[in-house]
Amino acid sequence: MITDADVKKLRSVFATKEDIGAVADSVQEIKVRLDVLEDNLTGEIAKLHDENLITSSYRREIDDHEERIAVLEKSAGGQAALILIMIMAVIGVVSVSVAARSVENLRTQEISNTSSQAQGAANAGLELAQSLKVNIPQTQLGGNSSYSATYNLAGGDGFVTDSVNEGDVVQASLVGAVGVSSINVYWNTNAAVFVSLLSGNTVSGSYTVGRYSGDPDAARRGANKLTAVTSGAYSFKGGTFGNRITVPINLAANPAPQMLRVTALYQTSSVGIEPVGGTLANGQVVTINSTGTSQNNVVTKISLSKFSERVPAVFDNVLYTSGNLAQ
Repeated sequence: MITDADVKKLRSVFATKEDIGAVADSVQEIKVRLDVLEDNLTGEIAKLHDENLITSSYRREIDDHEERIAVLEKSAGGQAALILIMIMAVIGVVSVSVAARSVENLRTQEISNTSSQAQGAANAGLELAQSLKVNIPQTQLGGNSSYSATYNLAGGDGFVTDSVNEGDVVQASLVGAVGVSSINVYWNTNAAVFVSLLSGNTVSGSYTVGRYSGDPDAARRGANKLTAVTSGAYSFKGGTFGNRITVPINLAANPAPQMLRVTALYQTSSVGIEPVGGTLANGQVVTINSTGTSQNNVVTKISLSKFSERVPAVFDNVLYTSGNLAQ
């Protein structure tokens, strides 16, 4: 006979239907949880896979970037070397240019100094020759410089002035003239001339002035009463002149002719003075040629041509007498 106690023992050993149902429910719940866990794990694994792909992509990009940086560094290194070489070349060219310029400047300065010394020596020779009115032989100065000069007198056969301003004077000395019977005065343009022939005797104190004139302009002659001239083409001393007057000269007269002065009127003109029948004394024109030499055989030559010294034009407009002058 089965008692309640036996039933209790059997229940402790064998599972009941209720127990089996409860276990089945637990198993079902565990399965559900396992499915959820599996889904979660599957999602996490997918995320990890995606992250791994992204990381791999980043790693490849980083590797590529590093490779590009390495290439750029190599290229930059080559470019830097090339730029450095170019800079060194430019510096070299500039240095050579500066050195050449410095040498050239020094050479130019040296030439300038020696040229200045030669110029100064030539000026010294010219001034000395002009003062002494003689030739100056080779004369040594300090600093390996020297000078020489020639003093030449000319104009015995006449002379031509380049340009005489209106109101200015050309002068010819008749002292020492030989055989001169007259003097031709030439000029150009539409200027007029006023000629003064000064004669004197220093022993007796007798002085005279002869007046001559010429004006090619008929309209002006009506007012200024100057002498008419016949214009033409006159050649003298390599020049051609449009006007000429002839002034008679008597060297045997007393008082004797001493000086001829020609004043240009109305316009500037070149003027020619030509002795007829003889020659004037040399000295109407003075030419000085001076040569200066410095070290390294640097030579400077200068020349001065001038007409004989003359009284200023204002003195042609004054009154003078050997006796008393009464107003």
